[in-house]
Amino acid sequence: MNETAPIEFQPLDEDGVNGVRQLMKESVRISNKHQYASQSDKFKKLDREDPFVEDQNQVICSQGYYYNIFKLDKKTKICIRSTVHSYVEGTDELMNIYVLPEWNEKRQNWTKNLDTQTTMCLTKDITDNTTKFCRWTVMSMIAGVEKMRFAFVQRSDPQGQQHKVVGSFTTDTQSFANQLNLNIDNCWAVLKDVLDTLQDREEKNCDFLYLKDLN
Repeated sequence: MNETAPIEFQPLDEDGVNGVRQLMKESVRISNKHQYASQSDKFKKLDREDPFVEDQNQVICSQGYYYNIFKLDKKTKICIRSTVHSYVEGTDELMNIYVLPEWNEKRQNWTKNLDTQTTMCLTKDITDNTTKFCRWTVMSMIAGVEKMRFAFVQRSDPQGQQHKVVGSFTTDTQSFANQLNLNIDNCWAVLKDVLDTLQDREEKNCDFLYLKDLN
């Protein structure tokens, strides 16, 4: 949460409602609830049944899974499972839905700015969470998702147990990637470098810490 924000707007590892761990749990809870609430009774049938449904009466936030094989070079192929949240009725375009929680009113202040300056609010959140937005975009691109929707969510109580959606913004996935200056070829190159580095190591059963060379 806010991992690329100015230091004064980054959450601390503390016990309050705005502590790092509490914010992470809250974000996951909001995201799951919003996806479930956004579902209708009209489903797009994929080739196979959901592998995670164990019982026909099980309550689950349904989403689609695609397993795609990508070729990194002549010797290396990788299978990636990607998720699809929903589709757009009428066009059948695939769409992923992501939640943007407001937790720092001084930095975000959606009550004042969202109605008239939605793009500015989104841009500020991108600045504060660049890594997260890039990850969401890559996930959507790999899945072949044409649209991305961001829901702006506010707390309804000081404890962060209840929430309300106060706005949304929908964009084309490729256009959003261009806005982020995200080059998918560079992403594949980084993955290829990680795999090559690990394969060249003599130690096979180890934990590795992979760092970017700042030079």
